Amino acid sequence: MILRALPLLAALALGCTPPSAPPIARAAPSPEPSAVPAAPVAPPPVAVSPTFAPMPSLGPVSGRPPSSVVVMLHGYGANGADLRDVAQTLARDLPDTVFLLPDAPEPMPGAPGGRQWFALAGSDDSLRREGVRRAVSGLVPAIDRELSARALPRSRLAFVGFSQGAMLALDLGLHMTPPPAGVVSLSGRLVDDTAPSPSPAPALIVHGTSDARIPVSEAHHALSRLARLHVRTESLILPGVGHTIAPQAMASAGSFLHGLWP
Repeated sequence: MILRALPLLAALALGCTPPSAPPIARAAPSPEPSAVPAAPVAPPPVAVSPTFAPMPSLGPVSGRPPSSVVVMLHGYGANGADLRDVAQTLARDLPDTVFLLPDAPEPMPGAPGGRQWFALAGSDDSLRREGVRRAVSGLVPAIDRELSARALPRSRLAFVGFSQGAMLALDLGLHMTPPPAGVVSLSGRLVDDTAPSPSPAPALIVHGTSDARIPVSEAHHALSRLARLHVRTESLILPGVGHTIAPQAMASAGSFLHGLWP
């Protein structure tokens, strides 16, 4: 899954002198009326930061009002619909949960329909941190609106992210205040572990040993750093699995999420 003036020409008024002619008698001009103040010019509209539209959703499959919300965060070059099948699988363990499937805000260059949470070309650690922080700053208010519309608190919220989306999920679990109930990172990495929340969310980290896009060493690094921050973590390292969401990963994620709201 992979993880998608004209310049304005000034018009010049050219004055022309008419040919000489006998003067023509003209009536004296009427006194000019008092000057009327010009109407004030409205200020230009203030640019509004882009926001997320209401998010596509799935469930609850029980048909009852939702008691929890899971936000699915897709990978680089994909879109929210790409995780619908994963959400349908997870819904078996969470029948009263609504799954939100947002698209990342930026189109991915050269990939019609593909989206990105932030650009990856030439990314180093500092650029990734900047990209994650920018993406999260727009995503959190949108998530809070979705929760408010369903009269649910953040304690009934969880995130599942794959690849680039997993970078956001781990960041949200570590830095949101108040925190979500938990996060699942599938083939991701921990981008920023500074200034964590006083009570960060528990995390499940799943990674394949044959991942050629984000090496499994990133999972071990995340587990080590989160342990030092006293974050409750679970992990599943899958031998021979590449950069994908394997069936074992979905089963583990379903069990982890179900345990958040017994």
